[in-house]
Amino acid sequence: MRDYINRLSRGKSIIEVPKLTFENEQAAMNVDCGKCTEGNFTFTASVQTAGKVYSDNERVNVITQSFNGTDINISYVVNAEGIEEKDDIEGNFTVVSNAGEKVIPFVFTCEPVTVKKPEPQKDASINADTTEVRINISDEKYKGTITIEKNGHGTAEVNIYSEVDFIETGKNVIGDNEFVGDRYEAEYFINPEKLHAGNNFGYICIDTYRQHFRIPVVVVHNEKEASDQYDVRLENKKAVEALTRYYLDFRMKKIKKEKWISESLQIIDRIRGIKGSDPFYDIAQVQLFAMSGREEEASQMMELLKKDMLGRIGDDVEMYCYFLYVSTLLVKEEEYTQQVNRQVKKFFENGYDTYRLLWVLFYLDADTESNKSIRLVRIKDIVNEGCTSPVIYLEAINILNAQPVLLRVLNRFEIRVINFGCRYGIINEKLAMQIADVAASEKNGSYELVSLLKKLNEQFGSDEILTALVSQMIRLGLTGEQYFDIYELGVLRGLRITRLYEFYIASMKKDVGRQLPKIVMMYFSYDNTLVGMDKAFLYANIITGRDSYYKDIYSSFEKDIEIYVYEQLKAGNINDYLVILYKALLGTQLITDE
Repeated sequence: MRDYINRLSRGKSIIEVPKLTFENEQAAMNVDCGKCTEGNFTFTASVQTAGKVYSDNERVNVITQSFNGTDINISYVVNAEGIEEKDDIEGNFTVVSNAGEKVIPFVFTCEPVTVKKPEPQKDASINADTTEVRINISDEKYKGTITIEKNGHGTAEVNIYSEVDFIETGKNVIGDNEFVGDRYEAEYFINPEKLHAGNNFGYICIDTYRQHFRIPVVVVHNEKEASDQYDVRLENKKAVEALTRYYLDFRMKKIKKEKWISESLQIIDRIRGIKGSDPFYDIAQVQLFAMSGREEEASQMMELLKKDMLGRIGDDVEMYCYFLYVSTLLVKEEEYTQQVNRQVKKFFENGYDTYRLLWVLFYLDADTESNKSIRLVRIKDIVNEGCTSPVIYLEAINILNAQPVLLRVLNRFEIRVINFGCRYGIINEKLAMQIADVAASEKNGSYELVSLLKKLNEQFGSDEILTALVSQMIRLGLTGEQYFDIYELGVLRGLRITRLYEFYIASMKKDVGRQLPKIVMMYFSYDNTLVGMDKAFLYANIITGRDSYYKDIYSSFEKDIEIYVYEQLKAGNINDYLVILYKALLGTQLITDE
């Protein structure tokens, strides 16, 4: 055990990084114009190594995309259709593995096709029954076989895989020498832990270079028989949610680091008692040990996990990358961290652009830490593709809190992130002012934005936020008693917003005996654009208080009220407020022969 700590203190990796040796540092050959030509390159590894191979030229298709071993042979096909004589097809193969990254340049030169006498077909064909396979299982792992027949003489390399995670194949590649009497029984397994109750649909795929078979598989998982397993899945879901909640509380500074670690370790111990060993919880425990100073225990667990993780590089990239990230917490060496960062980034840029890998990259890549705008753009892409993880939303709100000027628009992504921040009360005042400033410039009203600004107004209560909120409500034409308190607050604070006083009157409870604020009366004495019931209410309210609280200002309304009453009487209009006006004014100078 002491050896682990000594290796760490000397800056040595707890993970033995394999060394790759390539037979050739460049791939080159002549290919036939207008045809597809097969090729290969080989390399060896000092220890068992797993990884993937990519081509950056669409005319060069890598057949052996994944590998795991020490003696590796990578096959590829060069498509020279439409390429003229002596033209070159250039590019690079990129080998990404736990040994690091290696770039192999390639140059393929097109040569005219030499006409030869027909030769016998060198590749044998295969056949497989594609009839639907229907299976009924409970909670026991199921084993089945598919018969593959080889026809003719020649070689036949067969790839077997599944497109769903509950179907596991016994062997992924079958060589020619594994056929017995031109037959091979391919094993597959159904993992009940990855099934849901009812029907589960998937395919088993069998490929050669020229043939492709898809065998439909329907697995019926009885709910009653799977009830115990369902309970395990439910408990697992609760454990993940609890771990996420404590992590968020820690990142939001609601709990201390020690509390987060102790509670999380208790959750992991509990779910292990229900579910047994699980690589995610094992890696999480290593992370928590490393962050709490228990490096000796963390190093021991890491060594035990290493072999399992290397086998997952092709099957569970997210888990493998999480393992690599946690290893950097123990191997506190910049060069090693950069190597891990490059490897994870290569996965992310080649089809594994998930929010979990993005999170790992955030804590490996120093460049994105200093350039928060790049981080925010990457988060926006992930969220717009459907990510709803609170962990990613927290990263976004932390960036905006640190640099509010990065908030320039209030589209769907921004509103979602800010709503998340409001829900947990983690938006700072500078960001709140920036939100209000951007909202004030929005030309169109938005119900989502109104809801968001209400929350910010309750938290901060600044004039800037209230102005943005009232402006949005007016743009949407929102009136009613449920909005009155906000309009009243705007009036009492003296906010200068077009049509604020009209919406204030339209939304208030129509009590003619209430005294309206002096600023409201002054506004309508100079510019009364009210219509309908609102205008009738205002004048009835003034008439009601003309001998008391409106005594000093009544004269400025008197003439307008008399003209209004005359027009309404002439038009034959009547309502509760006009009744008050008619009773107060009729029988004086407004009575005429007409």
